[in-house]
Amino acid sequence: MDHHTYAHKLRLEGTGEWLLRKPKFDQWYRAEESSVLWLCGGIGVGKTILVSKVVDHFLSNACYGQSLAYFYCQRGTNEPKRSIPSEILCSIVKQLAFNETTQTLIKPVGNSYDERAKKGFARGSFDIEESTDLILKMSELIPSMIIVIDALDEVDPDRRHELLQAFENICSTASNPVKLFVSSRNDTDIRTMLEGSLNLFIDATDSCGDIETFVVKEVKTVIKRKRLIGGKVSPELENLVVQTLIGRAEGMFRWVQLQIELICNAKHIKRDPDVRSALGKLPATLKESYEQIYSQILELEPPSRVIAERVLSWLLCAKRLLSVHELLAAICVGWDEKPDPVEESDLLDLCFNLVVTDKSSDSFRLAHLSVREYLEMRPEFTTLNTNILAAERCVTTWRMKFPHNDRFYTYSSFYMLEHCQSPSLFIIIR
Repeated sequence: MDHHTYAHKLRLEGTGEWLLRKPKFDQWYRAEESSVLWLCGGIGVGKTILVSKVVDHFLSNACYGQSLAYFYCQRGTNEPKRSIPSEILCSIVKQLAFNETTQTLIKPVGNSYDERAKKGFARGSFDIEESTDLILKMSELIPSMIIVIDALDEVDPDRRHELLQAFENICSTASNPVKLFVSSRNDTDIRTMLEGSLNLFIDATDSCGDIETFVVKEVKTVIKRKRLIGGKVSPELENLVVQTLIGRAEGMFRWVQLQIELICNAKHIKRDPDVRSALGKLPATLKESYEQIYSQILELEPPSRVIAERVLSWLLCAKRLLSVHELLAAICVGWDEKPDPVEESDLLDLCFNLVVTDKSSDSFRLAHLSVREYLEMRPEFTTLNTNILAAERCVTTWRMKFPHNDRFYTYSSFYMLEHCQSPSLFIIIR
């Protein structure tokens, strides 16, 4: 549930209301039979934030006999279960099965756990077939189910069809109505499987009010924190920044965030004329924006640049979520290096807007899926290169028993061999 809390906190008050007012949303919810509503949009248009709005809407407007379950998918090695179909369905089962009133599991699921316990498998996850069967059995007892899935496109592409087929089976054979709400990019396989379902394609005109609210708030924040030319911003310049970003955003919240980061670059943007000049040549796409931001990392002095590159590498290849302290320990470990203590705030500054903190899990994250996709295209962040770095750090920690962080020593011992994915890495272990 922490993933919903994280998305909820990112949403500005009053935004996302347009989605709930859409006729198709009302048609989907009020349909007497099972139905699917597909929220489709491009990169960085705020789909996850909109999904959090939908979840909060149903949490605060719960009806008797209605059960809600939701899941925020994510592609990444550090939380692999968030992209595995069987794990996603298993989470849905657990949410639907728990009776808030009696604080017990609904009978079909309780019976299934009892049967598994007799065989010694009570703690294992259900497979797709078991979860599908349990959801169908629960539909006989629950008058109405609402299932919300965010970022379906981040599910393992080789297995995504399994999840889509399971949902198709559930919606077509459930005893009582099942309302499925999914968000994703317009990927071909998803579009094919959801053909015929109600769909909402996010248009820039839909979210223009939300974009305006977001831009005004973000610009005021960086001025208040004196990140934009030391806070010495005239009302006229502030208005120019706001109007320029609103006019060119085309519905992309992520693009706005990156442009604000670029004009707050204290190394190059020092005065009012510099801001105006930068506004006149803002990159048009997310990729171009990432290129400019990453060039700032490359311009750092070697000690800081190395730290930033290590952070990004770890966030790309870690086998589980690393706590803030674990990651800080990991990036300071080297073969012949003395520890170079780095503060959490330093790390965020060095990585610019590519990395954020998640307070709910006490961890760092890549700021957006598009960050991962951009980095994976760069030669220095191939799977081989990131795992070479991780293997070196793990082996060094394991051999030397560095005292910086006992938990990272545990991580190193447990995942060292998993990072050694190339024959060339066996030299390191020897």
